[in-house]
Amino acid sequence: MNNRRNPLAALDGDEPVAALAHRPSRAKRNRQWETENNDVVTYRAPGLKAINARLKRYAHRHSIATIGEAALLVLETGLTVLENKPQAAEYHA
Repeated sequence: MNNRRNPLAALDGDEPVAALAHRPSRAKRNRQWETENNDVVTYRAPGLKAINARLKRYAHRHSIATIGEAALLVLETGLTVLENKPQAAEYHA
């Protein structure tokens, strides 16, 4: 037999338990990082979940430690191709 006390035993099963109300945060957003790193590019767009999944598979397949490193490799390789083959840039324009 279990001798531990059930903290919910006193509640009537037919009564709903009141949920805690969400209080919006009053914290001010610190934009210092954004002003210091305004040359950093981040993307949030439809379709990026599929690209993220492809990057995860690529990183795993090639034993790359993080998705960020895989993304950097893909960007560097893609930029090198675009810089060295002008016809590749025309294809995607």
